[in-house]
Amino acid sequence: MAEKTPDFTVYCKFRNRLGTKFLSKIFADLRDQLKVQGLMNEVFTFVDASHLIAKASLWKERDEAIKQSYEKLNNDVLPKVANDKQARVGCKGKNKFWFVYKKHTSVDMQSGLINKVAMTPANVVDSKG
Repeated sequence: MAEKTPDFTVYCKFRNRLGTKFLSKIFADLRDQLKVQGLMNEVFTFVDASHLIAKASLWKERDEAIKQSYEKLNNDVLPKVANDKQARVGCKGKNKFWFVYKKHTSVDMQSGLINKVAMTPANVVDSKG
């Protein structure tokens, strides 16, 4: 408890060394063990979505769309002009728009543990993630 916490790069390097597929397998195996022991049942889950900003400057995309004579900058045009071909425009309400991805997190309501996480383009409806 008295030792200094490792630098954050230690975790990044460890995660990169394992790879996302192996980490996903570890997560799934752990979830399955929790279900077998009755600590998680996934009968009722809660899904929440939050936005993750894409690495993009829409000014550059807008300028490129104008250069290519597109009239609107929308989800049909953006993949043609954006550096990030998978991000999309998403919205919350009627006035908040982002060029982003969504992170959908599913939580087992019995245990409060996260049982699934998915990333989607921002135009995917929250319940579909």
